[in-house]
Amino acid sequence: MSTITSSSDETPAHDPLAESLREMSSVDLDPVEETLAALHHDVGKYITRVARNVPLGAAVPASLGAMLHKDLYETHRGTRASARFAELVALLPTTLCEQPPVRDAARALQRIDDAETAVRALDPVALARVLDDAREVELHLAMALRAVRLARVRVDAAER
Repeated sequence: MSTITSSSDETPAHDPLAESLREMSSVDLDPVEETLAALHHDVGKYITRVARNVPLGAAVPASLGAMLHKDLYETHRGTRASARFAELVALLPTTLCEQPPVRDAARALQRIDDAETAVRALDPVALARVLDDAREVELHLAMALRAVRLARVRVDAAER
C-alpha cells in the first residue's frame, strides 16, 4: 500500500491540512473521508438551510427565525449542531482536528452556541452573525472534505 508522496510544487508547505493527509494510506483515508462527508452533511448542510435562502447582508425574516433556531440548536435528533460535530470529530485523527478547516468550524460553532439566547429572541444582529457563522462552518467542512478527496486521488494514482 502506498502513501501520498508529493513534491513541494504539489503541496505547498503552508497547507498544514494537506501535510497531515500526505502520510495517510487509502485505508487510513477511508474513515476520514466518510466522517468528513457525514460532518458536511449532518452539520454543514443543515445549519445553512436558512442561510442559503437569505442573501448576504439581508435581514432574516421573522418567519425563518424559528427554523434557524431549530437548524442550529435542534439539528440532529433534537441536539445542537455542535453536539453532532463533536460526536463526529471524535472519530477523526487529532492532527486533522487541529488543522484550520476543522478547528475553524469548531470555533464558528462555538460562536453559534454562544448566541442561542439572542437567536431565540430573534435579535437581528445575532441572526445575521449566526448566518455568517453557519456559512463559515459549511465552507470549512467542505474544504476539509475536498482536501481528503484530493488526497484520495493522489493515493489512488500512486497505488496504480
